[in-house]
Amino acid sequence: MHAADSSNKQARAALGLVLALALGVRLLPWPQVFTPDGVLLMADGDTYYHALRAERIAQDWPHVPWTDPGMNFPLGAAIPWPPLLDQVIATAAVVTGAPTPDHVAGVAALIPPIAGTLLVAVTAVLAVLLLGGATWWDAALLVALLPAAVRQSFVGRPDHHVLEALASALVYLAYLSGLRPGRRGGGWRLALGAALALSFWNWSGSALYLLVLAAHVAVLHVVAPPGDPVPGRAAGLLSEGAAIAAVLLAGSVALWGPPGALRSGALTPITGLSVAVCAGTALGAAVLWAARRWRPALSLAGRGATLFAAGAAPALLVLLLPSGLRRGLEHGLVALGASSAWYGSIGEFWPLIGSGRQPLTFELQIAAIAYGLAPLLLPVAAWLLARAWRASPERRAQLAFLATWGGGTIAIAVLRRRFEGYAVLPLAILAAWAVREIAEWARRRWGSWSRWVVVARPLSLLLLATPGIPLVATGRVAELPAQASDRLPMLRYLKTVPALPGREGVLASWSDGHEVQWIARKPVLATPFGTDIDPASIADEAAFRLESDPVAAEELLRRRRVGFVIAENPARAVATLRAFAPGKPERAIEEKSTEFGSRYAFHPEFFDLVGSRLWFFDGGSRDGLSPGLAGYRLLAESETPNAVLGYRAQAHKLFGVVPGATLVVHGAVPGVDVVALVPLRSNVGRDFVWATRAPADDAGVARLRVPYATGQNGAVMAGSYAVQTAGKGRVEAPVTEAQVTGGEAVEVALDGRKVERR
Repeated sequence: MHAADSSNKQARAALGLVLALALGVRLLPWPQVFTPDGVLLMADGDTYYHALRAERIAQDWPHVPWTDPGMNFPLGAAIPWPPLLDQVIATAAVVTGAPTPDHVAGVAALIPPIAGTLLVAVTAVLAVLLLGGATWWDAALLVALLPAAVRQSFVGRPDHHVLEALASALVYLAYLSGLRPGRRGGGWRLALGAALALSFWNWSGSALYLLVLAAHVAVLHVVAPPGDPVPGRAAGLLSEGAAIAAVLLAGSVALWGPPGALRSGALTPITGLSVAVCAGTALGAAVLWAARRWRPALSLAGRGATLFAAGAAPALLVLLLPSGLRRGLEHGLVALGASSAWYGSIGEFWPLIGSGRQPLTFELQIAAIAYGLAPLLLPVAAWLLARAWRASPERRAQLAFLATWGGGTIAIAVLRRRFEGYAVLPLAILAAWAVREIAEWARRRWGSWSRWVVVARPLSLLLLATPGIPLVATGRVAELPAQASDRLPMLRYLKTVPALPGREGVLASWSDGHEVQWIARKPVLATPFGTDIDPASIADEAAFRLESDPVAAEELLRRRRVGFVIAENPARAVATLRAFAPGKPERAIEEKSTEFGSRYAFHPEFFDLVGSRLWFFDGGSRDGLSPGLAGYRLLAESETPNAVLGYRAQAHKLFGVVPGATLVVHGAVPGVDVVALVPLRSNVGRDFVWATRAPADDAGVARLRVPYATGQNGAVMAGSYAVQTAGKGRVEAPVTEAQVTGGEAVEVALDGRKVERR
């Protein structure tokens, strides 16, 4: 007894050490997150929208907003995320203080490392259930250190992905616990159902976990000999657990879901489709349970026939559902296959290797950093699985699960990068098993060196994680938002700029939409939700990006009540969004290669697009002869210059959309162009000139629309307009802010005489 107590104390101490290490490395990016300027959330814009929704829940706790009028502006859109993570953040924020944006963001930043540390603990328990022995320590240490797990859960990254990994692990924990010999499984059936229901409230794609369990039950049904009770017990556990999940989901969706959700077949956010998937899984598993219970001596052919019937039952159920319920399944398949233009452009839906959008050498480097050297031990783990399968028939249920879970999740992570957080768990367990067996083999072979073997085992685990250790140890595994130093200060400035009535919206790259909503507190046209909300939002952004007619572009912005345009290098948007604007001509194409990754080729007319003219020429034109874009005035630009295609331009530029004043110029020569130029100095000290021109009519009058007021225009300073034409003098014409924002006329006489307003 004393030895057992001592062993338990050592195990608890070891687990505590690993958990402390896991939490510590996940907190290393703290200085990058909690900055003097406030809380800076990491990775991508999704983290900001989780914080924004959590803030709104906290302000009206516990009610969940299901729509957002600030997306797809001004039409609004349904929020496609289930709210579990956001509700957790909001509840913690309400308990710990006032729901101010900075407090909510600070609470949100701390949720991931807590969830990631819990995931390490659950991994240890899963390793015990699957393999026993001390493998749990090795597996937990790998999950604590491998960047594929750490970068899902470091401080400052409040994304539902971290809860996905934890929810799936809890589902598998309940399932495997209920399968243990001598367990009746009643409590674990309830735990399985509850874990499944919670997982759907976190991510609508949680049917993936049911697929893993169903695959395990199917494998057991086929390979287990007649009379073996384990396949029937597994099928019964899955059937009852999925049925409980269906009941819990039906009740919770009816009580707390969006209006009409239970009758909806959409994939997002949480609908009757989730209930149907759980019910279908319960039905299919029940078929296998009945076959094992009533015909225990089924032949291999009989097992194959019942397996087909088990798969056909839920499929038939889906076919009998209304077409609206089936539509969500189609959406899920499109997302999984990245078979739409939008999904295909998102990095997390690219394959791990061979996407063509990054050089192959770079992709291999990223894979090595994410998973370390652990994948090199998979052949050893496969051999160990085969050996244990032959030697230990009583463990085949656990071995089959490890093979099914590991093979499936590792394969899907290779196909789609977003699943790396799933793959790292079975990969760590399999690699830890291989390390333990190699250590045991070394101890038996070199018994006199057993102490060195004990020391070498943890060192070998560190060696497996070596490629990513520098990133983890320095906190650089945290991913700063792309071009954060350029874009985020400008968004903070945008928050201070008042919008013109009816012009509250912002047109920015869809990938920046969440950040605009959180930081600038302004509504946006398109967001990272892409086509998961109204596809018209992406379609209208695409139409603007590919528009060369200034009148048509302004009409689109007027219809969408857009008052601000954030311009950046338009190449990627023009190339990748054309699928959403099929009527527009091709102006740029994306070239992909495993040698150089993505690069873009241009037609000359690419530089005539409105977006290109804003970014490259500040609203001018490539030939300098076309009238300037008079509906846009530069308000601010980022600090970092980029040399692109020979043109020097700032990384991001913020334009205000204005009616513009009209210079009515008298005394010009009929048919001759009149030119208006205004000198400008941007907030970063860049000096440039904006110009426009128009011919005089038969009465010698020219009308030139201009966007800048003399003096301050946001953070940009403008002088007076210099108006000139051939054969006449040059006059200065100041323009007021009211004239620009009110669309007023400004009379200008080239001969200096006062012009009476008509």
